[in-house]
Amino acid sequence: MPEPAAAASQTEIERKYRVHGLYRLPDLVESGAVVGVDDLGTATLDATYYDTDDLRLAREGITLRRRSGGSDEGWHLKLPISVSQGAGTREELHLPLEAGGPKGTVAPGFRHLVGALVRSDELRPVATLRTERHTLRLWADPDALGVGPTTDPKAAEPAEADDRPLEEPAETDEATPGKEAPSEHQPVALLTDDLVSVLDTDGTMVARFRELELEDLPDADAALTAPTADRVSGVLVAAGAVGGEFVSKAVRALGPFAAAPPEVPEPGPVVPRDPARDAVRAHLARHTRRLRAADLMVRRDQPDAVHQMRVSARRLRSGLRVFRPLLDREWADALRDELAWVAGELGDYRDTEVLLERLEQHLDLLPEGIDPEPARGHVEKVLSARLDQARERALAMLDSPRYHDLHVRLIRAAADPVTTEEADLPSRTVVPPLVEGAWKKLAKEADRLLADERKIAGGAPDEEWHAARITAKKARYAAEAAAPVFGDDAEAFAKQLARVTEVLGEHQDASIAAERVHELAETEPISAAAAFGLGVLLGVERESARATRHEFSTVWPEVRRQKWRRWLRG
Repeated sequence: MPEPAAAASQTEIERKYRVHGLYRLPDLVESGAVVGVDDLGTATLDATYYDTDDLRLAREGITLRRRSGGSDEGWHLKLPISVSQGAGTREELHLPLEAGGPKGTVAPGFRHLVGALVRSDELRPVATLRTERHTLRLWADPDALGVGPTTDPKAAEPAEADDRPLEEPAETDEATPGKEAPSEHQPVALLTDDLVSVLDTDGTMVARFRELELEDLPDADAALTAPTADRVSGVLVAAGAVGGEFVSKAVRALGPFAAAPPEVPEPGPVVPRDPARDAVRAHLARHTRRLRAADLMVRRDQPDAVHQMRVSARRLRSGLRVFRPLLDREWADALRDELAWVAGELGDYRDTEVLLERLEQHLDLLPEGIDPEPARGHVEKVLSARLDQARERALAMLDSPRYHDLHVRLIRAAADPVTTEEADLPSRTVVPPLVEGAWKKLAKEADRLLADERKIAGGAPDEEWHAARITAKKARYAAEAAAPVFGDDAEAFAKQLARVTEVLGEHQDASIAAERVHELAETEPISAAAAFGLGVLLGVERESARATRHEFSTVWPEVRRQKWRRWLRG
């Protein structure tokens, strides 16, 4: 399987416009929208789109295709980032044609990336499109846009974007004869005029439509692309183009079902008078979506991905605990067990990742005169090997039938949680007491922790600090689960609890780091210089743990103030 990181990646920002077959492209230079236009010719593009039978990818706004023809032929996976005012921002990943499986099956690297969505189902061809694409490159005048010199005065030839032209422009501009762009002007966008034929399995055309795409060049100055796109869009719409929507060609070809809601839709708003069941369902949907998004990040080995995935699993699990009186106990506990398994399988990966980053930073804190490099080399050698092994185990978990089954269960839970009669009561009646219960447990443990810190020689034991951290996280997750329903006051309370978990989390990290540094110093082979450096680093970590104990003693009284919890009383 190709590593996901092997795929080339770029961000594309484009607008789409529906036009009829006789639509006449306006003169963009004459209208003042741009200062110059290069005609880059016409190319024929054949693309086969892949999806599950229920069009799961399309419904998530994801495009997976195999394209031949044009300068960017290959396998494309387009992942949505945002849609705003008719402009869509997507990340496009690209693999060469030879990355595909036998007989045109989906490139294994891309099949792996969408594993949480596809699971064990088949990805098969769902649409074949042939596009006659006419491409224009658009130039902007910084002075005319009121921008002045751009950040990149060279900006001559843009880097390749989607559907690049097959040939370089001629010396004169064929689209607007005699209107060559001066050298100080900047290429900012590509405008493509696409005549799209939808083909049947035997190659016969069954439908045809035409659309325009206006795409920012990836290396163009953002100060030029946005106003230019607005100007060009205004001219196109005035000439009869229909903008303001962002629908992929495959979705247009496949029809309404491809635009149906995803497996787990974004939850709608829930207010205090709504049944508590709605709050439960919204919580499960919100964090199931976040878990799936983090899953993709982990598969791509992106920064902070493992952390985000563990947090999502824990928030789901904590929500099931907070809302336990509203849920069927057996159903909720079974789901919690599986979420605990996921978080546990990612534990070594995340812990090693955090430890490696922390120790590399803290090695820079060693006193002057102590060379940190021998210790750094030893730390990186040992922990990098552990990290690689932990990643392999995590990826194996993501492709396991057990993990796929969990996603199916989460989809069902987000749509129809198994609740008790109490869940039919208004959220304002039943949810605040659940949050208050989690808070009271934290308050009791935190007060006892500070008392023990004062009266026990050497302070409260690490185990007590760790237990308080777990309780604080449960209280924080309970408040965060309530915040979307109860608004700003509940959110402010959750932020105060986040201060507690951050301090206690830092104490835990420092304590664990001290233990691991001691273990690293005993890991053979190790030089005397590396062992000495690790010994000094051990002192740094122990001092960090002591500092967080003092910090907690100042943070806790502020968080404990009654004003943060008034919303719990209505």
